[in-house]
Amino acid sequence: MKFLWPPLAILTCISAGWMMYRDSMNAEPALETKEKPKTAMAVEVTHLSKRDLIESVDLVGSLEASADIQIYTRGEGYLVGLPFDVQDKVKEGDVVAVLDESEQRELVASTSAALKVTRAKLKAQQTKLDQSLNNYRRQQELDKSGVATSQQLEAAKAQFEISQAELELQQAEVDQAIANHNSSEMNLKQMRVLSPVTGFVAQRFTHVGDLVSSEKEIMRIVSIDKVKTVVNIVEKDYEKVRMGQTAEIRTDTFPGTVFKGTVVRKSPVVDPTTRMAEVHIEIPNSDLALKPGMHGRVRIRTNVIPRADVLPIASLLQHKDKTSLYVVEGEPAVTSLREVETGASDGEYIEIVSGVGVEDRIVALGSQMVDDGDEVAVLDHVDRDQKLAVPDPEVVAPQSKLGAVIPLSEKVTASAAE
Repeated sequence: MKFLWPPLAILTCISAGWMMYRDSMNAEPALETKEKPKTAMAVEVTHLSKRDLIESVDLVGSLEASADIQIYTRGEGYLVGLPFDVQDKVKEGDVVAVLDESEQRELVASTSAALKVTRAKLKAQQTKLDQSLNNYRRQQELDKSGVATSQQLEAAKAQFEISQAELELQQAEVDQAIANHNSSEMNLKQMRVLSPVTGFVAQRFTHVGDLVSSEKEIMRIVSIDKVKTVVNIVEKDYEKVRMGQTAEIRTDTFPGTVFKGTVVRKSPVVDPTTRMAEVHIEIPNSDLALKPGMHGRVRIRTNVIPRADVLPIASLLQHKDKTSLYVVEGEPAVTSLREVETGASDGEYIEIVSGVGVEDRIVALGSQMVDDGDEVAVLDHVDRDQKLAVPDPEVVAPQSKLGAVIPLSEKVTASAAE
């Protein structure tokens, strides 16, 4: 009997240990399912406000010079002068290139001498015609008196007619000589290339000593007292954009600076491939700050809605083609999801046609982090601005006055993350 006690004692200990383990395992899920206290999410609220809402179309384009001229010569020759280089300012009528004129000057001298010869011949032929005319008249008088024969009269008449024809031929030679001389003088003038516009030399492609012709570009001159940009609008915006509308242009070169332009042309057709149409915008540039080739972000003002009821676009939610927002109601504050009807937008604010009133508190920041029916801690827009400012240690309000649900710093962080 005494041999049975040790095994029995061991078995009893094992059984007691198993029961204690089983009870502890059953107790742990209860601890895990114990409900933890919920923390209210901080949200910033706003109200409907009145604002002049400016509808616009946002586009992009590159700036271009108002005039971009490629300079060529009319003739062929060696360059002996290039007075202007890149960046130099030129005026309309300035000589921008000079070709070797020696050959053309010789040609002008030759045509001038030929013109003198033909004019002298014309004068001599005129004298010959006068003589033949006098002889013909004299033969007519003699024929009336019966002294001259009919053969003499006919010969005088024929000589007069021949002299007339020779004079006309000589006059044609004079006209041809004049044309040749004028052409040579024009060619001589074309040895000096003049600028057709006032502007700046953008590029120069040749140097003194180069052989140039009418097919070789010498330089490029741009006029930039006004610049332009050509943008493409989609088909749905075609009727919104009209001649004379104001355009705002922003560039990476001048961040924060807005340049004003005007819509001056709109293509009468829509490209069937891209479904877009060209719009030309002209921008005054009296200080020459804007340069051709700069990238421009363009906003064309298409409509103004005075004193519209608006909200920040960030306040709205999109779900299944419906627009909604959260309104804070009651005390403690609880969110309520409402569907709203919207109108025009300027990219920052949007018109609210119906769904909320001026007295409603609307979640402006934090709407993505709450659900319908959630309890929230309300942070007014003014309170948020004060908290985001650098605090003065002497004027910081006691924490107890800012709400005991969660610290204000946590409210701002949660809203900013939203």
